[in-house]
Amino acid sequence: MSKKTLSRLSLAALVAAGVAGGATLATAQDMAGTFSKYYQAIRVTELCRDTTFDAAHWRKMATFIDTKVNHEIGAGERLTLIETAKTDARKLVDSKGCQHQSVADLMKVYDDELANL
Repeated sequence: MSKKTLSRLSLAALVAAGVAGGATLATAQDMAGTFSKYYQAIRVTELCRDTTFDAAHWRKMATFIDTKVNHEIGAGERLTLIETAKTDARKLVDSKGCQHQSVADLMKVYDDELANL
């Protein structure tokens, strides 16, 4: 194989690796966004409906959410995402109120996907 052919193959391999790495990063960001959305939905539901969940319901919701993200988020990142989601949800409710469309959308996520677990 000539040096020129080898260089082209190496370049093609690097480009392919970069594309695959970018896709993995995008997938990880999508998973983190999905994970956060569910925990925001839970928190706005708690705040706007003045409700709490028992341990059994929390376990079911956590299992459902972990399944939605293919168990790809590690424990440390999960904790950070949960705390950030709770803070973001509280700030959203405090600034916009429970009647705001974005809050209503999150409560709909809870109602549609988590309430009947």
